[in-house]
Amino acid sequence: MALTVAAKEHWKERIQKRIDRRVETLVAKQDPTLLQRVSEAAREEAYKSLGIDVQQQELDEIDTKRETLDSRERCLKAEQCAAVSPHHWFGDDLPETCLLLSSDDATGKPFRAKFIPAENRDGCFEVCYHVFRKHGLPASFYLDMGSQLKTTRHGGQHVSQRLEQQETQFQRAMRELRVGIIFAHSQPGGLSRPG
Repeated sequence: MALTVAAKEHWKERIQKRIDRRVETLVAKQDPTLLQRVSEAAREEAYKSLGIDVQQQELDEIDTKRETLDSRERCLKAEQCAAVSPHHWFGDDLPETCLLLSSDDATGKPFRAKFIPAENRDGCFEVCYHVFRKHGLPASFYLDMGSQLKTTRHGGQHVSQRLEQQETQFQRAMRELRVGIIFAHSQPGGLSRPG
């Protein structure tokens, strides 16, 4: 009984798959990186024979740079810093305004800034909303200890104060978004002021 062309191709593929699996099994036991090294060497030789090895080298460098940029972007999302800075930003003859600023804690790159008449929860939520929409949720937020961010309610002078107080709406929102909060125990704001 003679085999048809289709049957020959079918058996050829099956036999080739069995051989490939057997070779992979043997190589995995003796030298797990052998197939990868052979594949890379064959690829380099093919590029040289086609005369495109220089272009491929440039593409590889671009891929490396892209990976570096991607890892930096992931770091940007790791921790953000928010600062509130009341000041006479527009001159001493004008009322004091607050600058709300969200930035990358590692590089200082600003993400969003907003001037408001006075520090408040809604302004902080607005800045966070725009930053999170554009850059994604950070792993944590480094904040000052403003009353809209951390409770300052202690129940009066004669109530013993606890380290853990009732959480603010801001704290609850960040908890629900699974964004960690790190409170600064230093001067609020952390922004350098002009002049």
